[in-house]
Amino acid sequence: MKRKKNWGFKLLIVLLIISIVLISTEYFLNNFFHTSICQNNACLITDYLIDIDRNFLLILALIYFLMLLIFLLLFNYSQGDVFFFFILFFLNIALIFDTQLILKMFLEFNIICWFCLSVFLLNLSIFVLFMILYKNKKISLSQFLFIFIGMVVIYILLNHKSITKLPSSNYILVYSENCPACKDVLEKISNKNTLKSISLVPIYKLYPFIKIFDIQKVPILLIKEKNRIEIYSGYDDVLKQLSIPDNEPICTNKNNQTGGLCVIP
Repeated sequence: MKRKKNWGFKLLIVLLIISIVLISTEYFLNNFFHTSICQNNACLITDYLIDIDRNFLLILALIYFLMLLIFLLLFNYSQGDVFFFFILFFLNIALIFDTQLILKMFLEFNIICWFCLSVFLLNLSIFVLFMILYKNKKISLSQFLFIFIGMVVIYILLNHKSITKLPSSNYILVYSENCPACKDVLEKISNKNTLKSISLVPIYKLYPFIKIFDIQKVPILLIKEKNRIEIYSGYDDVLKQLSIPDNEPICTNKNNQTGGLCVIP
């Protein structure tokens, strides 16, 4: 039994070291090479959902795994209940955080951040292995309540900001208040009395959605058709889909802008 525990403890240490290396690598790549382990646009959603700078979040994650490693070593040396409680507390808080983040991305956008998923799986593996190794250890009711309150706080923090869902109408026009082409399109559809059938959404409300699909310019027209959404971006394409003639161009080279107010940063 003791040999199994030693093997399990060593595996815990290996998983924590892998986690620390993974987080450190991401931080290094992000700051020195302006790239990321995660190469899909799903990673952009994390910044929007939690309102925390990515570098700061990576530092917090690094501190978390380092503290977990230190507490685990201290617990293995002393078998103290205090260290056991703190390990359990941090693992539960991290798991509820990661689970909420991944579920929100998957359920609202049907996308997966592979870096977030990797961290979650490492966390889950550490938690399950820790609980198996020390299943005979118990916590008091007050400690359980403290862990539960911490989990509720994390849940609330992650759910205070919800990504804007698409309006129910079939035509959705995404615009920027600083874009001359957008103002011209709004004026044209207003003169044509088609505003009632088109939902107008400012770009900041759907910014994560736009970044995921790598849309480069406004205005943007979303057309819902059965189980799919067709996306048209740029002045000419939007007017064409709305069957509005372009008699008075506002932006020069509208569909191929390389700068200016009609391009999404």
